[in-house]
Amino acid sequence: MRDSQSRDELAIFGRFLSARGLQVDPARYSKRPEPEPDILFDDDSGLVAFEVVEIIDEDWARILRSTQALNSALRDAFNALPPATRSALGSAYRDADIGFHFKPGMSRNRRLNKLPLIFAELAKLPADTAGPALDEHPACGDVLFNLYIHRAPSIQGPHFYSSDVTSVGDATVDAIEDKVSKAVNYQSNAPIELLAYTDANAAEMPDDVWRANVAAYLATKPVIRFRRIWIFNTSTDTAHLVFTA
Repeated sequence: MRDSQSRDELAIFGRFLSARGLQVDPARYSKRPEPEPDILFDDDSGLVAFEVVEIIDEDWARILRSTQALNSALRDAFNALPPATRSALGSAYRDADIGFHFKPGMSRNRRLNKLPLIFAELAKLPADTAGPALDEHPACGDVLFNLYIHRAPSIQGPHFYSSDVTSVGDATVDAIEDKVSKAVNYQSNAPIELLAYTDANAAEMPDDVWRANVAAYLATKPVIRFRRIWIFNTSTDTAHLVFTA
């Protein structure tokens, strides 16, 4: 393994510990050679081995690029609205993030062509609308499942993003599944935990998507060698415990 990759994993591990509220001297964890798991950590309760994996692959990278392009297109479509419509929406949703949950199998052009109509229907909703909206709406249900409107005083909106990112969960499961299948080959006298990390932001990796997919996968595995499995989002410095033996 390259020295730079080893340093990166140790840095990620240090941030993971901090995200759990643990202030730990870096001298207490070190990189280990195969067939040991990646990192050996001297925890307060004893030694713990951690296997580390990044939740990313070419398919996911492609999906991120596509999602980011669609998010930009949503903003462009909003800016291209007639001034009166744009002003009304800006006022009604100035404290809102609005997720567009598109149906699968729709071409990018078909989605883009429908955006003016979706925005027009959004403008017709009561100004305090929150939560799901336009569910299977007859005017745009051919391309859109629904919108999800999240409001908070701290939001300086409106912000628009595509929320049809189920493949994030698939990438998470793929990373975990690969390590679960290889866990039998790890050699360590210490209990072994799995740390899977990602740098996706909340819009790209919504909790309800990947949590459901991971839970469904783990339910199919009667025996898992890892004592615990963690998902660490480096974009938000949030550590999620998703499995305990």
